[in-house]
Amino acid sequence: RTGKALIHRCHNLGIKLIFDGIRNKIEALEKIKTSTGIAEEAMAFIGDDLPDLSIMKRVGLAVAVADANETIRRTAHLTTLAPGGRGAVREICEAILKAQGRWDELMVKLFNG
Repeated sequence: RTGKALIHRCHNLGIKLIFDGIRNKIEALEKIKTSTGIAEEAMAFIGDDLPDLSIMKRVGLAVAVADANETIRRTAHLTTLAPGGRGAVREICEAILKAQGRWDELMVKLFNG
C-alpha cells in the first residue's frame, strides 16, 4: 500500500529503508539484506495477505496479524492478538524486545527520562 501517513510515521521513527507501494516484495527484501547485512533468518516480517507469502517463507520470524488471510495465519510462526492497524506491530516489537531481554532496560529509560 502507499500512503503519506506511513512515510511520515517512518520518518518520525527514524526508519530510513522505506518501501512504499511496491509490488515485488522479494526485490525489497534483497535491498534490505544488501543495505543492512542482516541475514534473512535474522529478520522478522509481519504480513496479512497472500502477496506476503514469499517473504514469510524466507525470514526467521514470520508473523500474521489477527485479521490476516487464513493461509497467512497458517504459514506464520506467530499470530498477533491485535488486528492489523490496531497495535499488531507494537505487540510484536514488545515481544521481540522481551525475548531479547531488553524490555526492562527500555522501561527504566522511559520512566526515568
